[in-house]
Amino acid sequence: MAILRNSLSAAFAGLLSACSSSGPLTPHQDYLKAAGPETFSSTEQEPRLQGFVALMNNFTPDNIPTAVKCAYAKSFYFNDTFHSLQEREELTRYFVAMAEKASTSVQFLDFTSTGDDILLRWTMTLKFKVWWKQVEVTSIGVSHLRFNAQGEIVLHQDYWDSAEGFYYHLPLLGGVLQKIRSGVGANQ
Repeated sequence: MAILRNSLSAAFAGLLSACSSSGPLTPHQDYLKAAGPETFSSTEQEPRLQGFVALMNNFTPDNIPTAVKCAYAKSFYFNDTFHSLQEREELTRYFVAMAEKASTSVQFLDFTSTGDDILLRWTMTLKFKVWWKQVEVTSIGVSHLRFNAQGEIVLHQDYWDSAEGFYYHLPLLGGVLQKIRSGVGANQ
């Protein structure tokens, strides 16, 4: 009975959270204050990043096919915590679908590199609609990019807090995740 009551309470809290709050505070702002916006090198200093930066700075359905072709090798490894893809055509379809459903704005903070590998820090703001609610969220992340000899991306792994940046803002699920996260490590 207690399990059922706790589950119902969490579901109800989730529904209320989705209806009445804008989600948790923004930890990415605290991180940026602590780490600083240019801890590493400016993205303008790295020619290999320019195709990727151009893609993300003009993330529209019309621009994506050409920009993906310029930035990515024909086959590669891609994972953004939602999808794992390996072909340029798959990535193009995924990005176009995303751009049709959400407005995406990326601010590149800086990067560090060794050899063919680059770690790129960024903030991303997504604007999308979930049922009746317009949502705008900003999250911070890091992309691990690896380039081939032609300067094309052959590996793209994103590291970011998908709970804060997306799942918290979904009706029902968002409130449940916030409740779970707030209880982790808490003295109970």
